[in-house]
Amino acid sequence: MRRPLALAVAAATSAYAAAPTRCDLVSQASASKCLDLALLDGSTLRVPSNTTRIPSTALNLCGIPGSTPPPTDIVYIVDQSTSMRPNLILPGAEDTSGWYGCNPTVRTLPGTIDFHGSTVSVAAAGTTAATLAANCSVAGDPYSVRASTIQQAVRSQAAMEPN
Repeated sequence: MRRPLALAVAAATSAYAAAPTRCDLVSQASASKCLDLALLDGSTLRVPSNTTRIPSTALNLCGIPGSTPPPTDIVYIVDQSTSMRPNLILPGAEDTSGWYGCNPTVRTLPGTIDFHGSTVSVAAAGTTAATLAANCSVAGDPYSVRASTIQQAVRSQAAMEPN
């Protein structure tokens, strides 16, 4: 039985912008070529930002030296670019929205606070979401849950897989 393998691949894409056309990731044409994860040494594997699909034959990870590696079963793609983390928040009665890249006209309270691991400014009283939408960009992961969600998925899959 093949063991599923999880790999986090970072792509600098926006969660809000749909790619206009399909763009498959393409790797070496030879089936004997594979990506040796040991050579990455903890580095992030970056794919082109316009990649919309990773076919099962496009990402071939090396297994035991001298063996023919099976195709990769699962690939987790995570956008960890700066657009995910807010540097300004707008507290609300039911939710808090995160923002980044605001122009200097946006008023904030003095100082900064820690918000789920990010150092952020707080929008001044009277600031509306509409004002921020006109002057900032929405942070894609204001609560910093993407990385921990992927880690939990990998742990869960590893626990379910027989030895």
